[in-house]
Amino acid sequence: MRATGEHGLHILDIEGRIVGAKPLFADKDFYEVEVARRMDVFGKIAQAFSTYECRWEKDGAAFMTGINSIQLLQKDGRGGSSTCSGTTRPRTTRSLLPTGPEPPASPAV
Repeated sequence: MRATGEHGLHILDIEGRIVGAKPLFADKDFYEVEVARRMDVFGKIAQAFSTYECRWEKDGAAFMTGINSIQLLQKDGRGGSSTCSGTTRPRTTRSLLPTGPEPPASPAV
């Protein structure tokens, strides 16, 4: 979410992410802690939702919550991320994970 409250799409490679984030963390520590994960697997494809909290202190209060959607693909016995997208918002008590019945347990990719 942008400072104006509008949502937008940012497509970044690793270097673009580093350049964009560097000024935010130049003067203070930053902690991103995974608090929940849900993964569904079908054959050699996996979809993971990873919910996280952002903190300025290791054990401090979360000021932002986010979720990453990660698609994984296994090829030639190796796994890799094919895409990763995410969103953040100010910290709330509402869950960012999808609700509904839990899927059956699936083997890891």
